[in-house]
Formats: sequence, C-alpha cells, structure tokens
Amino acid sequence: MSLLVDVITRNSDFIYSGQLDNDQFKALNCMRICRTAEAQGALYSCDKCESFKFVPHSCGHRFCPHCQNYKTTLWLHRQKSRLLLCDYFMITFTLPSEFRKVPRKDLRAFYNAFFDCTSAAIKELAQDKLKGSPGMVGVLHTNGRSLNSHAHIHYIVPAIVLNKDESTLKKVSAKFFLHQQVLANLFRGKFLRKLKELEIPFPGYLYGRNWQADCDIKGNGKNVLEYLSRYLIKGVVSPKALSEVNGEINLRYKNSQTKKMTNMQFDDETFLKRLVQHVLPKGLRRVREYGFLAPAGKKMLQRLQLLLQVKLPDEPPPEPPKVTCSCCKGEMRMVLHKISAKWFKEKIEPFIKGRSSPQIMT
Repeated sequence: MSLLVDVITRNSDFIYSGQLDNDQFKALNCMRICRTAEAQGALYSCDKCESFKFVPHSCGHRFCPHCQNYKTTLWLHRQKSRLLLCDYFMITFTLPSEFRKVPRKDLRAFYNAFFDCTSAAIKELAQDKLKGSPGMVGVLHTNGRSLNSHAHIHYIVPAIVLNKDESTLKKVSAKFFLHQQVLANLFRGKFLRKLKELEIPFPGYLYGRNWQADCDIKGNGKNVLEYLSRYLIKGVVSPKALSEVNGEINLRYKNSQTKKMTNMQFDDETFLKRLVQHVLPKGLRRVREYGFLAPAGKKMLQRLQLLLQVKLPDEPPPEPPKVTCSCCKGEMRMVLHKISAKWFKEKIEPFIKGRSSPQIMT
C-alpha cells in the first residue's frame, strides 16, 4: 500500500465528514480501493504451466496517480502522429491569485469560460495579426508543484495559420507567435465579461491589473508533448514525491523560482484538503483541441502533412499492459472479468484446488 492510499484509508472521518462533494468523495474512494482486494478483478490463466492468478482492477479514475499510464502513452503516440514540419509554440495563460477560491458549484462554468476565452483570444489575435486560423491543443492544470491552487492552461500551437477564404497557408518564422501582453489584455476583457454573464463575483480592480500570458517557442514540438504527457492524465501528485516524517506527510518538489528541491510538511487533513481541491467536476474535459488539430479538422491536417512532406513515424500503437505468470514468466490470458476477490476465494479457489496440476497465485 502506498503512503497516499494509507493516508486516505486512515482518515475516513474526514472523508465522511460532509466536507467533500460527490466528485471529491468518489475520487478519494476510488484511490483507496485501487488494485486492492476490495475492488473487482479478473481471473487470468497461463496456458504453459496452467497457473491461475487473480488480478484486482485499477480504479481507472483520472485523479488517481496509479492509473492512466496506458492512456497517457496512447495520447502521446496519437499526438506524435499529428506533428508538422514547423516550429511549435507553447502559450500559457495563468489566472490571478484572486480566483484561487472559486466555489465548487461554479467550477464547471468557470473552467469552461477559461477555455472558451483563452482559445477565442488566440484565434482573434491570430486572425488580426497573421490573417489566418491556428490549430491548438489546450491542457488545463489547476495546481502548482506544492499542490497550491494555480489554475493555468497550456496551448501547443504549430507555427502555421490557415486562411480558408484565400486558401492560403502561412508559416510563422518569427521567434514569437503573438504579442504576449496584447494577448493577455484581450483574454482579460473576454474572461471578466464572461464571468459577469455567469454571475461569478470577482474584484473590480482586476480590470486594471496586468494579466499573464506567456508565449515561448519550443522547437519541433516533440519535447513539449512529452512534457505535457507526464502530467496530462495522471493525478496531481506522484506517490514517489511523498514520504512520512515525524508523523507528517512530506512533499518533495522542485521550487520553480530557486530551481532547487524543496520539502513541505502537512498533517493528514491539511494534505487531503489541498489534494481534493484539484478534483475536477465530472465530465469536464481538461484536454481540448481546436482548428485543424480538432477531430473535425482531420482531413485538413492530412492535407497539411502532404503539403509539408511530413514523414509520419512508423511506430505501432502501444500495446495494453500484459499480465505475466509468476512461475514461467509467460503471458497470461483473461478467462473471467469483473469478479470479486471474495467470489474468487469462495467459488474459484476450491475448484482449482481440486485439480492436481495448476498453481494459484493471488
């Protein structure tokens, strides 16, 4: 059992205290039973040595740091097959600290507005300055490295814009894609106007404050994709970064200002409160695609790859994780799916034990 699961398990009073909404409660409960006997599992059989193995299912929750590795690998493989022969920019929008305590009942509308206004700002400024429409992939992050509230969106943007009216393609050769402060000001106006429509309160002085939008060139895009894939679908904290020191939870992370490794201690309840604030509302998409990188732009992307003579990587898609036999190290095949550990011990084990050759592994 990892320390993260142990903290959740021993703090049932906090989990059932009524302080959590349904999404937060489900996230912690899924993490608590992930890959344990309490979860359902599958029965695997080895054709070589006739051994059997019960494997508990992973919870599959997107907030769980132990799950989603395979989906992350699939996402990265798909994105690499869509790369273009051009520079790539990463545009990052960061919200002011005044928005760190948005009520959870407003979070869905708030983050949707965040996506809508940032993407609209990029499209509008690109149309005005570059006379074309870009393709983008946006990823929402809600936390900083110390698990503090730090909502920001990363956009991966190829240095290409399309003018559909004139049927032209333009490569951006400059070291910057769009002017950062102009982009930030445009986003500020759109976002605050949208919040007023949604009746989400905010301080009036934010109209006169400079907001933050960074636009950095990232080379061919492969590095930035790999960076995002490490944090895309996994939970907000790695179990490897956690340890227990003098009865407290120690979080080890790299300070973004000093660039040095830093330790921060929490008691159990403070740690869980800081953790669950980053559980997203059910159904909210944290990865969104626009323009010729959207699903509807698949044909246009293929044309761009032909025009730019892109040589697609000849890599097969990653295979799902395999279950290996502990006796002969051979690959095992699934024979029963979605069974409980209790049912396995009561119904399957007696049947297997009645046979002479097979071995049982749990």
